[in-house]
Amino acid sequence: MSDVLGPLSTETARRLLLPSIMLARILLLAALIPACRAAEARNESRATLTGTAQFPGDLPTTHSGTVQMTVRGLGDINDSCKGSGEQQFVATYSGALTVDPDGRFTAPLYPNGVMVGNNCAAQDIRIEQISSITLGAQLGDEVGAGELTFQNLAAVDGDELKAGAFDELNGSLTFTRQ
Repeated sequence: MSDVLGPLSTETARRLLLPSIMLARILLLAALIPACRAAEARNESRATLTGTAQFPGDLPTTHSGTVQMTVRGLGDINDSCKGSGEQQFVATYSGALTVDPDGRFTAPLYPNGVMVGNNCAAQDIRIEQISSITLGAQLGDEVGAGELTFQNLAAVDGDELKAGAFDELNGSLTFTRQ
């Protein structure tokens, strides 16, 4: 075959291979862009709940479970969920709960969304008032309820509420057996 084509010079080989190399780079870049966007779309924990748990007896043998924080209030909605005047909203956050042998607990909290009206996810909300903050937890066959011990989230704006950007939260949980 080299008799038909003759010897290829380095310059000719480079000209023939360069488009193939460029195409391979473009395809690699095209494959990486969706992966990067998927990583950006994942929720991050921007709040950590810590505190002390109380149990009806000894600390249960299960030291890990789940926790949920529910924030209720009134807000002005400026998107497709808009109603007339202020609307009630419910924002929820959940995470994996870990309880130490001394009863201290910690949990990163991840936002689940801010809902208004007929289960519409609000994207543009101005907070007028936070009316309640409750905690719920499950640890094996123990069910816990509680509240934040001193924070009231009164200074939170709509973007912080949606992102769950509360930093360090301190709460208490009281567990009962099912």
